[in-house]
Amino acid sequence: MADKRVWEGEDYGAFRERVFGTPYMVWHDGARAHGLYNLSDEEKAHTERMLTEGVKQGDYAAIVGWEAYDTERAVEVLKPVVQTAKDVELIGELVAFLEKYDTKATKKDKQARINLLTSAIERSGSYASLGTLMKAGGVPTKKIVNALLDRVENGGDYLIRYHAANSLLQIAGKKREISEHKKLFGLIISRLEDQKEMPDQEEDLERYRKAADMLRGMVQRRWPFLKLGRALKSALWSNKK
Repeated sequence: MADKRVWEGEDYGAFRERVFGTPYMVWHDGARAHGLYNLSDEEKAHTERMLTEGVKQGDYAAIVGWEAYDTERAVEVLKPVVQTAKDVELIGELVAFLEKYDTKATKKDKQARINLLTSAIERSGSYASLGTLMKAGGVPTKKIVNALLDRVENGGDYLIRYHAANSLLQIAGKKREISEHKKLFGLIISRLEDQKEMPDQEEDLERYRKAADMLRGMVQRRWPFLKLGRALKSALWSNKK
């Protein structure tokens, strides 16, 4: 990691920039952690303090950092956060991480995560929430599907509809993004006049409803295979215990 003189006394803001890059880089390229390996005991303690502080501040990059640092230790630290997490951007990363690495989760644990992610999707309505909408495609449950369908139909913003629709396509097993599904894409785009996005009229809302109906049908056709996949995954983890 860094020389002690660099990290000693470091606050979370400085740690974030050193490990993930400048705020602009994180915004533009996404959070990618660097230098969280071959650490001394002192450096490990500092790293854990900083990553824990980042989660407290609602920074999704801290979850990325935990994954790069130590997934087993991260599960211990992050599981309790499900009970208190409020930041919409953080929640998507948190739930996706625990879905991937928390192999000992109980039904109660899983349901709490689904409820948390569903609530975050239902509250999504800003740029900061787009990451959670994108992560939701990796958590294919009926509650998540219904919440995403609602965002397509009632999200109120083109980017909300776009990313909710992409996650639904992922759940439906489609490889292409919605921009490559011309008919479907035409139903979710905003109406423009002189290159400006116009307020929705009833005919626009009807288009969004049609898009949601199409996506619902795609997911329903895929659903039996999703249920089988989850059953097989559960059986595989049970055999490892």
